[in-house]
Amino acid sequence: MKVSSAQAADSVIVTITLDKASIRVGEMTKLRVWGKVAPAVESSSDRIFSWYVDCLNPAPGTAAPRWDELLMPASDSPTGATSSASRGTTQGANRVGIRNTFLTKPGAGVLTSVELLEVEVAGVAAGNAVFSVRAGTGNPAVTYDFQVARQGGGQAFTGGDYTSASVILTVTDDADDDHDGLTNAEEAAIGSNPLLNDTDYDGLSDLEEYAYGSSLVSPSSAARPVAARGIVNVGGVMSEYQELIVRRNPAAQRVSIRVESSSDLTAWLLNAALVSSVNNADGTVTETYRCPQSVQNVNRCYLRVTAVR
Repeated sequence: MKVSSAQAADSVIVTITLDKASIRVGEMTKLRVWGKVAPAVESSSDRIFSWYVDCLNPAPGTAAPRWDELLMPASDSPTGATSSASRGTTQGANRVGIRNTFLTKPGAGVLTSVELLEVEVAGVAAGNAVFSVRAGTGNPAVTYDFQVARQGGGQAFTGGDYTSASVILTVTDDADDDHDGLTNAEEAAIGSNPLLNDTDYDGLSDLEEYAYGSSLVSPSSAARPVAARGIVNVGGVMSEYQELIVRRNPAAQRVSIRVESSSDLTAWLLNAALVSSVNNADGTVTETYRCPQSVQNVNRCYLRVTAVR
């Protein structure tokens, strides 16, 4: 199909999603920005080659993104630590000049949307925050917000369509006097102390115990995650992996666990793989997660688990 320059003007459609569109004050959600090659140039495109955007937060008093922990896990440099990739810089409440590439990922963004970036956002005060994305600014050396490589080579398609690049986060104000992630009302319902973030003084917060399915009022029941190693069949190959065994409470309302892996204890990625899930017949399940690569293939791999709203 022959594509005109007019059709190629907005070669990538940009969208935003939130893992949770409504959170309480003190809770976290994740903001994700996506790119999808526009239908007009899709059949002629090989991949999104490079991208360069700003993220705007017009209501910093309502929601606070953790810009310095922003990640780009699908791109070539997850932490933006190369000459062609950057987490950008903070200007007021906004983050500008975020950029990266898909040099090693043929097909990126062609048939399905590809994630450009993700950042955790904390609820600060009751209200609505409308996050949006625009073409990148702040780096005059970067000419285009998007470049889409053509199949067979040739001049790249350029430009982004930001018509759908906004999303609303609603933050509600429910009291949490001990700041442990459980509201006073929730703690009253499950029997913990709303003025103590660790009711039974066992080293696990009330939120962690609720997520892990242990008693919030009995220190002897603390269900701590356990590090282990296991032999796992992945793609027909038996290899040894670093593992983390976690007991989880599926009935915990608005609370979940997040298992991440890292090779350097600095950049943490949501790429730990679930190995097994066993029903304990007591309202909890025991889940085993592994590092994405075996101990034979990497020098270091660390796992961590976090209880989150």
